Amino acid sequence: MVKRSLLNEELLFCRGIYSEDIDWCARLLLKAESFDYIAEQLYSYRQRSSSIRHTINDKKCSDLKNNILKCIEMAQQAEGAEKQALLAYTAFQFGTFFMVQAQAEHVQKDCIAQLAPHQGILKYHHGNKKLLCLHLSCSVLGYRATCRLIRMLFGRKRG
Repeated sequence: MVKRSLLNEELLFCRGIYSEDIDWCARLLLKAESFDYIAEQLYSYRQRSSSIRHTINDKKCSDLKNNILKCIEMAQQAEGAEKQALLAYTAFQFGTFFMVQAQAEHVQKDCIAQLAPHQGILKYHHGNKKLLCLHLSCSVLGYRATCRLIRMLFGRKRG
């Protein structure tokens, strides 16, 4: 739930892109004076094999990458608790890209090249075991090799 007074021109969804909620949530975090969450499952999320989530193409990967880069930029400009919250949020989205690129139709060389310099964001894993594993893998193997490894684990070809 979002307070109506927060919904203005600054918090409109961007049209024509996928993963538009990533950048939107980051902007909301910066705009809201406070926020909280409920740690209970209040709804079910039904996934179909034909849904957008299960058909990953170049545009979806590029849009996700662009939103992650926007969040990194917002985190770099923020301070204090907002900065820490944005870093943790962005680390989670950064981790999501590994899975998305692994399931994409084509190897996402350009997206991977643009995100590689930012692999340090994963150190803000805050105890999330999956992000910690990705952070350790990137530290040992490097970002590109970790992307290739995950793609291989998903059964996708390298090229």
